[in-house]
Order: sequence, then C-alpha cells, then structure tokens
Amino acid sequence: MPARRANTMLGSPYLAVAAKPQPHPRPAGPLRSRSYGGADFQGVLAGYAVIGPIAQGAFSQVLRAQRVSSDEEVAIKCFNRRKMTDSEDADGMRRELDALRSLSHKHVMRLHERIDAPSSTYAIMEYLSGGSLKLVLAQRSTPLPEAAAAAIVAQLASALAHCHERGVIHRDVKAANVLFADSSRRAVKLVDFGFAMPLSGRSTQLMPKCGTPSHMAPEVHLHRSYDGRRADVFALGVLCFQMLTLLLPFDAPNLEALKVRVLKGHRRPLGQSHSAGAKSLVNAMLQTSAHDRPDAARVCSHPWLPQPQHSPPLPSGSKIAGAL
Repeated sequence: MPARRANTMLGSPYLAVAAKPQPHPRPAGPLRSRSYGGADFQGVLAGYAVIGPIAQGAFSQVLRAQRVSSDEEVAIKCFNRRKMTDSEDADGMRRELDALRSLSHKHVMRLHERIDAPSSTYAIMEYLSGGSLKLVLAQRSTPLPEAAAAAIVAQLASALAHCHERGVIHRDVKAANVLFADSSRRAVKLVDFGFAMPLSGRSTQLMPKCGTPSHMAPEVHLHRSYDGRRADVFALGVLCFQMLTLLLPFDAPNLEALKVRVLKGHRRPLGQSHSAGAKSLVNAMLQTSAHDRPDAARVCSHPWLPQPQHSPPLPSGSKIAGAL
C-alpha cells in the first residue's frame, strides 16, 4: 500500500486553544456585542478585551482576549449550555474543566479560572501562541530530527505521568492536541481535555471507546475495559512515529481495516536511518499487549529521551528550535 501523509480520522468535539501563531493586533476593547461569547459575556467578563475568535464548535467558542487590568493575554473558552442537546455534552464540559482544575504541570495547559453564568460557562485559560504540532508537521516536507522529536516526547510523557498520577486519562493524545507555548517552539503543552476521564478510586480500568481511531490502542478498539494509562502511552507512540516519519504507523482504507491492523500489530517499521534508541522506544509504546507497554513514568526515563537533570527538553540552540 502506498504511503500516505498522516491525517486525523476523528476529532474531539471540544476545541483546542490555538491553530497557528497569531500577530498581536490591537484589542477591540471591552465586548459590546453578543456575537462573541454568548449573552452573559458582557456582564460577567467585562474585565477582558477581546482580540478575536480562535475556534468555533457546536456549543463552544474560543476567544483570544486580554485582561484589561494587566494586559495579560488569555484564551477564553465559552460554553453555551443552552446549545447542549443532552446530558453527555454537559458531562463532557464538566469532565474537561474538572480535569484541568486538578492538574498543575508546566507541559499541561493551565486553567486560570472557571466562571458560571445563567446560560454559559467560561473557562479562562493561558493563551498558547506557538501554534499546534499538527500544523508544524503538515508544513514540513521532511520528518523532525530525532533530537527534536525526542524532546517533545519527553515533555508529553512527563505531562501524561502527571495526569495519570492525578487520576486523569487524556484519551486523545495527538498532534492537534499539542500546542507550542510561544513562537520559540521550545516547549509544548498538552491541551483539549474534552475526552478526559477520571479514574474511579484505585481502579485504572475504563470502559467507553473513545479517541481518534488511528491513535487508539488495540484494547480500546475491542470495546472492553482497558487501562487508560497504557492507552495514552500507545497514542504517544503513534505521535512519536508520526514525528519521525510524517506518516501514521497504522494505515488502512477504512475503519474496520484499520482496527484489524492495530489488533494484529501490523504497522510500518521505522527506517534504517532511525537510531536504535528511537526504535526501542517506539516499539515499546506500540506494543499490542497493554501489559507489555511501559507507563508514562517509565517512558520518561528511556535513554533516547533527554533527561531533565542533564539538559532542558527543547534546547535553546537554533539547531533544535530551528528544526521546528
């Protein structure tokens, strides 16, 4: 089968925060129209000046804004609860905001504040101006250098280890849900917790099938209970492979054929030009059996990845940052 460029087969109904680096336009001043943010916006968030829209969904909208008191830029996610047609939509919003509120990690998007109004809920989040990893990969004609890919994997593995320690499973790790913190593109953050699921008590098992099919672990495709932590690691393995090749490891003409390939572990191999360390980590994260996959904390200590005590995740030198 001829190689195809990676593309997303199924996306989250919840919005990421930024699609690409944005210029710094003059704020439009405090909002005077109901065209942004819903009917409650003007009264509840009068202290913010809207710069412009970032993204729009079925019942949510993300705005780029600035605090009038400090000039700090933020992203405001506006949930219109009147447009939520069933309890599943409301539960998804609640899980997303509860997950973000429980997390505090330098490689996870930060939630500053949640504000509930009569018909809307507003999430004030940090604004990430560096654009998405998906956009970076789409604009490249060659894969990322191994050092750059390893640095990104190290940061995301650290973020996932924190999430899992706090009892949060992301369930949709992919390039579209990874944003660069700023235009230097030296640090990434995991975003979009719309599919996130809390673990119940001491159990690590989840039931609902959820995520992007091309990134879903074999056990998720089977509609059985699964260890959400190991499923997140599998998705990180898919992303790592994508950065190193600009291709997805599992490729098929339709969803059923994709499921068969994932269940059987029939994937593209990394090429001869890739190092033994890269192959070792990708192979470990893409193990068909969840029991044979490392958890995120073990991924962090893999020798192919830069270790925090020895070097920063994305060195400031132009050789690495310029590669992105």
